[in-house]
Amino acid sequence: MAIDNLPSMLPVESSIDYAEQLLQALAYAHDSKIIHRDLKPDNLILFPGNSLKLADFGSARRSSRRQGETAT
Repeated sequence: MAIDNLPSMLPVESSIDYAEQLLQALAYAHDSKIIHRDLKPDNLILFPGNSLKLADFGSARRSSRRQGETAT
């Protein structure tokens, strides 16, 4: 189920748990030099046991920047 199908008012604990899971997924992708580029509620899938997965890496790109390098 996409997370945007959940009730608009979630308990604070659930919101924090989902946010932590999303941040872990993004950190893993970024550590692997992958930029998702399409982060939206439709791409956050909730599985049984409240396991959140980041989906749809179709727009993702490999980061070619070296650590610490920035661009405008």
